[in-house]
Amino acid sequence: KMPNYKQIILFVFFFLQIGSLLASSPPKARKEPSFTVLHGIKLQDDYAWLEQSDAPQVKAYLEQEATYYRDLINQDPVKDLADNIYKDIITQSSLEIPSYPFLYQGWRYQAHPITRSSLRNWYRQREDNDRSTSSLILNETEFWVNDLNQSPFFKLGLFAVSPDSSLLAFSVDSRGEGNYQLYIKSIEAGNLLEISIKDTSPKSFAWGPDSRTFFFTLNDQILRYSQALGWVNIDFTLETSKLELTWVYNETDTTFLLEVRPSTNGEYIFLYRQGLTRNQIRYLPTSEAVWKSGRVPNFKDLTKLEENVLSRAEVYRTKDDEERFLVRTNRDEATNYKIVSISSSTLRQVQTLVAPSPSTHLIRFDVIDNYLISWESRFGSSPKLRIVSLTSSTSYTIDPPCSSAWCQLSFEAGSRDLLLMPISEPNTLVFSTSSLTEPTSYYTLDLKTKKTSLFQQQELPPDTELDEYASERVIAYHQNVSIPITIAFKKNIKVRSSPIILTVSGSHGIEPSTSYSAENVGLMDRGLVLAVAHVRGGNIWGPEWWREGRATLKKNAVDDTLYVVQYLLEYGWSSSSRLAIRTRGLGGVLAANVLVKIPQTVTAVWMEEPFIEVVNTLANQKQALVPYELAEFGDTLEEEVFRYQLSYDPYYELDEVAHRPTVLFEASPSLPSLYAPHQALKFVAKLRSLGR
Repeated sequence: KMPNYKQIILFVFFFLQIGSLLASSPPKARKEPSFTVLHGIKLQDDYAWLEQSDAPQVKAYLEQEATYYRDLINQDPVKDLADNIYKDIITQSSLEIPSYPFLYQGWRYQAHPITRSSLRNWYRQREDNDRSTSSLILNETEFWVNDLNQSPFFKLGLFAVSPDSSLLAFSVDSRGEGNYQLYIKSIEAGNLLEISIKDTSPKSFAWGPDSRTFFFTLNDQILRYSQALGWVNIDFTLETSKLELTWVYNETDTTFLLEVRPSTNGEYIFLYRQGLTRNQIRYLPTSEAVWKSGRVPNFKDLTKLEENVLSRAEVYRTKDDEERFLVRTNRDEATNYKIVSISSSTLRQVQTLVAPSPSTHLIRFDVIDNYLISWESRFGSSPKLRIVSLTSSTSYTIDPPCSSAWCQLSFEAGSRDLLLMPISEPNTLVFSTSSLTEPTSYYTLDLKTKKTSLFQQQELPPDTELDEYASERVIAYHQNVSIPITIAFKKNIKVRSSPIILTVSGSHGIEPSTSYSAENVGLMDRGLVLAVAHVRGGNIWGPEWWREGRATLKKNAVDDTLYVVQYLLEYGWSSSSRLAIRTRGLGGVLAANVLVKIPQTVTAVWMEEPFIEVVNTLANQKQALVPYELAEFGDTLEEEVFRYQLSYDPYYELDEVAHRPTVLFEASPSLPSLYAPHQALKFVAKLRSLGR
């Protein structure tokens, strides 16, 4: 994978139709027909041989592609513009702000970005001391250089300090495969213990109350997601260390993954069995009595395995000191979810604290002291916060400070999602907002006084003003369906005669990112308009919007994407020579269908690590990630589902046409089969064989 600024600049060059850059001849893969029969239908695949990533002929072909690419980006026009955009991105990255200084066991923990790097330094300081006395407890750059020998990839998976504040657990993916190696560091001594565990899951970890035991989950080597729960007992001195590992639970259903996390108040550890449409939650108290036996603690069922989706759990005490669990669920036809309380003694539902609404999606919740904070979105609108007192049952709502057409709201303000320890700020909620046109801002909300205060905001580049940018929301109406499109641009341009880059995605109820970034600002500063299509399969209109774009309704997401492209042309937002598409991952199916069905409508397509081959991939259910995706796309081994998938599978739908746009595919050889390079390689080979 190459530096991201080169991808951006190459895409912009494609977009601006500088055809002279494409003078050299691209490599062409040989055809080697292979045949598969599924449900009585014979499928021919001329490029199946490209799936053998370790074969010498595939490596040789990849090198040809790499040479072709290098020849392209090393031409002077590309390099000159790349240098300019690179300077902009460096300027933006130098303006990244530290995380909020989160409080845990009398210490404040904060991550500081490193200039000209995606790495961070992690500090801590005593709660009652001046910040100048903070100490460095994890230097990501130093660890990357000294312990990982400057590996080609670095991503932190979790950061968790033990309850006695003496040990730090952290995990790192050094290959880009989604498998993280877990390390334990003595904070006071400053050294790593001789303990590490490979192939662990990110954001899945919980310390025991004794600070010498912990739970973690292990990724299955084939499936690439967590299928085993481990319990570790550490025995160490300053000179030696060892661990005792016990496997507590092995998941036998390949459509589930496991996740273990502490409750916000630290009194419980929750184990989640997570499927796409089914879920189960188990719990374990962190009282010392549970740990003193010397045996592995046993989790108990908080909920039964059920078809309805249950999300994370929390715990609180009523004004009568009765302990109750909180769960977000869609059981009893609560389509848009509700939050209920469950008695810790009887495990029966006691009360509905936030009732379901037909027009509001209850996205998630948190508990801070005696307050329940729910994150809600009225369909098509930016999220808002509802604060419920758990002692008086009174509530109020807060609209986060953001004026853009669509704002992203996050409880994970500044690396909060990595901190797997029960951090809390007394009676204070920390959250962040961001949008395509407004920089990331951290806010604190005093839950008692209802006062919202700006804690910190990402700085703007020199000579840039916030009011130079604007955004708006338009609706594309298609067959009684309203498809929102968020559009962002710089005010000094003629929007309807400027190039547009359209981002598409639509799977798992996840919306495309609309957060502030150096990349987006750089594109808008150069006169490009950014558009984001909120098609079915996402959640902008709530959970039903996702359900209408999954499984045997997946073609709805495809149709929405095709219509959004045509809408932008028909209503004068763009023309076929000025419209480009970008996507990644599962959005590859949507963008590839544009190439197949309406290629004349766009001038360029950029796909990052795309999933394209629906039938070929999902029919092999022993491949990484595939079992988990069956609930999203349907089971190809069922004939009705297979025939439906074949009707929108872009690899088999691809046919010869007079015009195709320029395409750029980015792929990483370390990724599992769902996003492996052959997804892009085979599709490009077929495109070229058809005359492009």
